[in-house]
Amino acid sequence: MASPFDDLDATASAALVAGFGEAAIIIPRAPAQYVESAGDADRDQHKVQGIFSAGPARVSFRGQSVGVEMVGATQVATAAAEFWMSAEQVAALPYAPKKGDLLVMVDQPGAPKYAVSARQPTDQGDLTLHLLVEDQA
Repeated sequence: MASPFDDLDATASAALVAGFGEAAIIIPRAPAQYVESAGDADRDQHKVQGIFSAGPARVSFRGQSVGVEMVGATQVATAAAEFWMSAEQVAALPYAPKKGDLLVMVDQPGAPKYAVSARQPTDQGDLTLHLLVEDQA
C-alpha cells in the first residue's frame, strides 16, 4: 500500500527533474577485466532523465601519525560526478544500470562520456549512479 509520503516524494522528484533534469543515454556494456568493455547485446541503449552533478571533492587519507605531528590528514583534491534518477524513472527502465555501463549526456555537447563506477539505490526507489570520466583515447 502506498503511503502519503510516496505521493509527496513523487511530486517533489518530478519538480526537481523538471527544473534541473537533463537527458542522458545509458549504453550497456558487458563487463571485462583489463580490456575496454564491449557493448552488451542483451540490453539496448535507453534514454533517461535525471539530474547530473559534478564538482570538486576532497578525499582524506588517514595515515600514520606520531604524537601531535601530522595532526591533519593528507587530502587529495578530486572531482565527483553523479547522475540521480527518480523512482519513477528507475521503474520505467527495462533493466538496471550496471557498473561499467556508459552514460552520455545528451544536453551537453562535447561533454565527456562517463562510466558507471557504482550504483547507489535507496529504499525509496530512486538511484544515484557514481560516474568516472571515460578515457577518450
